[in-house]
Amino acid sequence: MQVSDLSIANIKYSTRKTIPLQDFYKIMKLSRELYSIVPVGEQVVDKALATEAKDFEDSLQYFAAEQAGAQVIVTRNVKDFVFADTVEVLEPHDFLSKYFPEEL
Repeated sequence: MQVSDLSIANIKYSTRKTIPLQDFYKIMKLSRELYSIVPVGEQVVDKALATEAKDFEDSLQYFAAEQAGAQVIVTRNVKDFVFADTVEVLEPHDFLSKYFPEEL
């Protein structure tokens, strides 16, 4: 599994009111071995700017995934990825249904 460096910051931001700081660090350190980190970087930013997508952050995530050779992005916000053409974009349930049907 791959996660963009931007996602790590987003996780911290979105859990700031519900997870104490020490718990955040503990959870992130324990889970760190489960994923590799994909950098956003200059080329990704340039592609996202050129796309002029409705949600800039989503375009950063998309082009970071594309650059890393990802096959699928899993998100609850599929509608903002209308520009997607090389990486499949699926909602969590659709991802599980497609890639892990025996688990459902």
